[in-house]
Amino acid sequence: EIFPEYFLIRVNEFNKVAVTPLEEWIEYLKTGVIHPDTKAPGLEEARRKLVYYNMNKAEQLAYDEHIN
Repeated sequence: EIFPEYFLIRVNEFNKVAVTPLEEWIEYLKTGVIHPDTKAPGLEEARRKLVYYNMNKAEQLAYDEHIN
């Protein structure tokens, strides 16, 4: 395609229960919460990364040492 498609998502106007993967992502972007039973592709990885990036530097270093 020559011309890309753009979608405007109004996250602040999303006030319903998430059913589809896109709705789960919108809910996460709005609230910052990822529900434990999420089925949306990529959200489980996002959860793991959030846990890591919310650690302080000492915790990140200890985690990295444990993994390696």
